[in-house]
Amino acid sequence: MKKFKYLKISKTKKLRFMDNYYKKNLYIIFLPGFMSDIDGKKPQAFKKYAIKNKLGFLAIGYGHEVLVFQKALKDGIEMIKHLK
Repeated sequence: MKKFKYLKISKTKKLRFMDNYYKKNLYIIFLPGFMSDIDGKKPQAFKKYAIKNKLGFLAIGYGHEVLVFQKALKDGIEMIKHLK
């Protein structure tokens, strides 16, 4: 079963994400794009790989919004700040 968390970043916006937290390790960050989201097989495979190799993992869900890379990058940075 997938366990998602939510981070409220404004009064009207919250991000759905999943992670495994390793404070001082490298991270794999999955930003969904064309034909992918955090409910699919790609992020699950990356998370499994990260756990096996003791790496951090973060996947950010945007719902059904159109994904713009600059927006995804900004939100990804906010999420990483939250994990510190």
